[in-house]
Amino acid sequence: MEFDAPDADTATAHAYVECRTDDGNDDEVTAGVLLPAVLADLSIQSRRDGHLSAGSTWISVPVDADGYILISGSGEMENEIDYAPAEHHGWCVVCDSDSGDVPEPVVLHDGSGCRDIWADTAAVVETMRRLLADAR
Repeated sequence: MEFDAPDADTATAHAYVECRTDDGNDDEVTAGVLLPAVLADLSIQSRRDGHLSAGSTWISVPVDADGYILISGSGEMENEIDYAPAEHHGWCVVCDSDSGDVPEPVVLHDGSGCRDIWADTAAVVETMRRLLADAR
């Protein structure tokens, strides 16, 4: 396969998503498309979420009945996921709960300044695997 992409990270992300889905979809591959594809390959359920009126988007992963993990870009891409992989400035991963028993959200991973989307995504996956294993 050949991919038109402005940089190597974007080409790699496009290849990962395209080869995984093989649906012929030529939509732009963003960080917000790549991370859910990686999570799905590891059987971690996620969904796109956000406050569109505020311009904030994130990826949400359920932990238990009340708990959830929110993942969004950090640094220059704070509260965004719809950016090219080459523009990555780190993932921010926060664990929160709708339960009154959990007073404050907990930052699980702050990859601020990490320009390597693949290394940062691997760190997020490892963090999430540990948290989800402990939750079960």
